[in-house]
Amino acid sequence: MVLNRDQELWAVALWVEKNHGEEGTAYIAQQIQRLSNEGDEAGIATWKTQLRLGMMRKWLKVWGIRIEFAVLASVSLIGPILSLQSCIG
Repeated sequence: MVLNRDQELWAVALWVEKNHGEEGTAYIAQQIQRLSNEGDEAGIATWKTQLRLGMMRKWLKVWGIRIEFAVLASVSLIGPILSLQSCIG
């Protein structure tokens, strides 16, 4: 099975949530710092996207909306979701 870019991003987001739970944001920050030290701008951008995805998921929980990464990974919604997030806050 070959994943498209959106599905890869959601798969990493699910991995971070399952393996780091509430500490996922701290883990992502560590990855961004590590990549910054290495000068890996593409890697930094990827992990910043992960940070936005995690924040979006937390916002949905606050609003009482439960959404599974597996559902989101099955469709290509990352662009519209991130755009909506930037409009909201």
